[in-house]
Amino acid sequence: MIKTDFFGALKKTRAFSILKSDISNGMGHAYIINCPDEETVKEFFLLAACAAFCERKDECLFCPSCVKVLNNSHADVFTVNEEGKTVKVDEVKRIIESAYIKGLESERKLYFINRADLMTREAQNKLLKTLEEPPLGVSFFLGVSNLAATLETIRSRCRIINIEPFSKEEVFDVVYKITNDKEASNIASLCSNGLLGHAMEIAGSEIYSKVYKKAGQFFTDCKKTSDIAAYLSDKTIVQNAKDFLSILSLMFYDMICYKEGKGRDISDGSLSVIKTASEEYGLKALCEIIFKIAEAEMKLSLNLGAQSVIESLLFGILEVKYKWR
Repeated sequence: MIKTDFFGALKKTRAFSILKSDISNGMGHAYIINCPDEETVKEFFLLAACAAFCERKDECLFCPSCVKVLNNSHADVFTVNEEGKTVKVDEVKRIIESAYIKGLESERKLYFINRADLMTREAQNKLLKTLEEPPLGVSFFLGVSNLAATLETIRSRCRIINIEPFSKEEVFDVVYKITNDKEASNIASLCSNGLLGHAMEIAGSEIYSKVYKKAGQFFTDCKKTSDIAAYLSDKTIVQNAKDFLSILSLMFYDMICYKEGKGRDISDGSLSVIKTASEEYGLKALCEIIFKIAEAEMKLSLNLGAQSVIESLLFGILEVKYKWR
C-alpha cells in the first residue's frame, strides 16, 4: 500500500515522464536523479526498475519481474550504497567489473548508486571512464542530494533528471492515504517542503508532532524573558533542536505570507495560531527573526550546545519583536 501510493505520486511527475519516454525509445547509459530527499530518490529508483522490466510495460508492481524488483531479488538490478555513506574507489571498481558481465535475466542491467554525490573524487574519476565508454545494455543511475558535489565531467555524461517538490496538497493526499491521520498529514504537508520521503518520516514520528505543537505554543507561552526557562528545561525541545528551529522558521515564514496576503497555503489547524501571532510581529521583525533562526541552525550544524543555541535564539526573538513593534 505504501509503495503503491508513493509510486502513484511519482508516476505523475515530469521526472518520471522523461524517464518513461527514454525507456520506450531507448534508455540512456547514465542518469543523475537530483532531489534533496534521499527516500524519494530511492523510491524513484525502484519505480524506474519496475518500468524497465515490467512484463506488462506499465510498471504494474504485480508481475513477477516487478515483484523481484520490489523484493530486491532481480538479478539485473543492483543497488549500491543503500545506507547513504561515502562511496570509495574500491566499490566503484567492483561496480565496473560487474557491469561487464552479461545479465542473467535480460540484456539490460541497471545500477543505482545512492548518494552518488558522496563519492570521493577518485571514485568519481574511476566511474567517469566507464561512463565515457559504457558496456552495452547497462544504465547507471546516480542519486544525488547535492548536484554541485559531483564533478562537471560526470554531469556532462549523464542525463540530469530533477524531481521537483510536491505540492502541499499532493503530500497531504499521499500521507493521509497511508496513515489515515489527518493531523499528522497536515503537519507533514506543512513541514516537509514538498519532500515526500521526509513527509512520511515526519508523519511517522510522535516526537516530531510533539515538537511541532511546542513550537506553536511558543507564541502564547513565551511573551517575556522569564518564560524562556521553561523551554530550556524541556528535553523534547533540546534533544530535537534541529526540528524545533526548522518548524519555528516555517511558522515565522507563514506569518510573512499571511501578512502580505500571499505565499504557501496554511492548514486550518495552523491558521488561527499564525493569524493571532502575526499581529504581534512587524514585517521587519519577522525577516530579522528568520535570519536569526538560520544563524542558530548554522550553530547547531557546528555542534554548539543545543540548549545555549536555543537560549540565545529565544532571547533574540523577543528582543527583535519589541525592537520593531
